Amino acid sequence: MKSAVEIFRFASIEAFFCLLALVFPALWLATGGGVKVLVRILLLMSLILLVRRQEMRRDVLIVFCMIFSVGLIGEYFWQYLTVPERLFHGRFPSNYIYFFSFFLVLAYGTVAWRRISPFLLLTGALVGLLAFLIWHTPSQQWILSWHGERVDFGFRNAEHAGIFFGAGLLCTLFFGIRIYRSCPVSLRFVAIGGIVLLLLLMMWGVIATQVRAVWLALLVALSASLLIAMMTGGAKTIMTWLRNRNHVILVLLMIALSVVILDALKVRDRLAARLAQETIQVETIRGAANFDEQIQLTSSGARIAMWRAARDWIAERPMFGWGVFSAENLIDADERFTPIFKEWFGHLHNSYIEALVATGIVGLVGMLSIVGLIGRSVYVAWQEGAMPRDVFFFSWAFIVFWGIVNFFESYINYKTGFYLNSVMFGFMYAFYLQRPTAPRRADEAIG
Repeated sequence: MKSAVEIFRFASIEAFFCLLALVFPALWLATGGGVKVLVRILLLMSLILLVRRQEMRRDVLIVFCMIFSVGLIGEYFWQYLTVPERLFHGRFPSNYIYFFSFFLVLAYGTVAWRRISPFLLLTGALVGLLAFLIWHTPSQQWILSWHGERVDFGFRNAEHAGIFFGAGLLCTLFFGIRIYRSCPVSLRFVAIGGIVLLLLLMMWGVIATQVRAVWLALLVALSASLLIAMMTGGAKTIMTWLRNRNHVILVLLMIALSVVILDALKVRDRLAARLAQETIQVETIRGAANFDEQIQLTSSGARIAMWRAARDWIAERPMFGWGVFSAENLIDADERFTPIFKEWFGHLHNSYIEALVATGIVGLVGMLSIVGLIGRSVYVAWQEGAMPRDVFFFSWAFIVFWGIVNFFESYINYKTGFYLNSVMFGFMYAFYLQRPTAPRRADEAIG
């Protein structure tokens, strides 16, 4: 029998763990990622909970992530022994381990103590993003973006800023109605104003960062969610909601207001100018694949040239790879790249190819398997009624969005990718964990 003191002590640990997990999204962004100590504390506390809680040890995804982590460590020692010293970066694969496991820490932060709404994770992320834009974005960036210049809003670069605004836009689109319905009737007009402002901010960020991969990913993600809605009866639910004349008027007003503002800001001209800056033709692809000295210095040419070279590197060590961040050394050692190219580029601008080069087929299969298990958990949570429809549609939209943008940038190597991966997948998986106690979803409800 556990004593009352032991029970109270462990309950205090659980409560503190939940508190830290819930404030992590806001603190990480507000400090620009400067909360490494908090990450380590959360990981340590999650290990304590893992020892004490049987249901965590039986979680298939936790077990798989632990096996995956051990596999990466084993690969590291094999690479240390077999990869030439001049090509081996020597970096321990902790960033990959964090990238593919920390979402579990945040998800369990919503259930370890008591059942807490997963939406608090997204709320914290929004608060953190607004705080970042206030404290870390120079005022000059806003002025430049107003004049059509490409800006990064204080992030590492525009590509890293673009994914935050893209994810924020998806959240606003899918959960705007939920915010509106959750407000008291007397505050709903205020809520409409806040939603419209938030929507415009996210759209402006997506436009001002000028990341074509984000534009493409958003288009495909929204199309995919629409298709899923049609396949699962969600479209019928939305049409039922729109039968209310007030709801139709509300939607039309929001659309009209957004269109007027975006037209006043000449958004169409900005998009057209960015798309016309660099066109990809057959000659461009052929020249980059043959390592043409001029073409390989362009945005698309650099990617094609590096992906072409990566094919040879992967063929040399297909199963276990060259080691984390070894792509930089491989680029430096490859005589097909010019000195200027080697100064400008140190990673492969593609998370999948980056993972293949770093960890081989074994590592990449493990990573994709984790994403597959997350997708399965989303489907199971929705099927069992624990996940609302809007969360279900959002989850697949984000998975598609995240999959596409990672094809054009190595977010797997950076803390911005770690953060977005952790918060969004943690949010999704939290609904799966809350299945036993979650209220059943009414099929006719939007969310």
